[in-house]
Amino acid sequence: MNEQVLFTETLSALLELAAAKGGVLSQGEIHFYFKDQIKDEAQYDFIYRFLAEKGIRVEGYAAAPAKTEIPKEIDKSTLTEEERQYLAFYEADLAAIEPMTEEERTALCGAMRAGDAQANNRLIEGHLYLVMELLPAFHNRGVRIGDLIQEGNLGLMTGVSTYSGTDFISHVKEHIISAMQAIVAEQTESDDVAKHLLERISQMDTTSRKLAEELGREATKEELAEELHTDVEEVELILKHSIDALTVSVADEVYGKTDE
Repeated sequence: MNEQVLFTETLSALLELAAAKGGVLSQGEIHFYFKDQIKDEAQYDFIYRFLAEKGIRVEGYAAAPAKTEIPKEIDKSTLTEEERQYLAFYEADLAAIEPMTEEERTALCGAMRAGDAQANNRLIEGHLYLVMELLPAFHNRGVRIGDLIQEGNLGLMTGVSTYSGTDFISHVKEHIISAMQAIVAEQTESDDVAKHLLERISQMDTTSRKLAEELGREATKEELAEELHTDVEEVELILKHSIDALTVSVADEVYGKTDE
């Protein structure tokens, strides 16, 4: 098998493993997957960075911090009315939380590690503000503000529950950032796939019309595949999505008129 194809397939398998494990991989797992392909240890840094960009956290790996300027506040003029209301309620909830001192944090961390569930809950509550601090860096990247906050909160909960005695703030921030990166990457990938599919549907439509004029009949799937330099399976997939899109469009039209 071509080395590039093998590398791509291995990377895809690794992404599937990461998805199954909640977006976290160990360096050992990555080394195991690429043990027969990568000999230079320095090349693993490329893979770690790629995974980080996809929102996947590699245990024990800290990517170099980006030097781009990060906004300190959310530009509320870009929010929908629903998002503004959500944010206002969330900020009001945060304002009602008693600030946590360093002494309380230290005591709670010890209690949590001893199995105290109330300490765990108070640590989460007392650090929800970190989600708001980190939120501006991920705003305006295709994800609704409420979804970002929810994912950030889940990351905070994971960070608190996995704390093992290192720098607490850095540890939970890493998990919050990882969670927000993951949902942004997921949305970006979804948008890219949708854009590519729309382009292929448009190409299919143009090609189908062209061949119909030339042949005096509708082109077969095989003829479309040859003209588009692809295989019949992709033609069938594009046709299916094209029909699905039309069905949704018609349904929206019908039900939209019914609602009126």
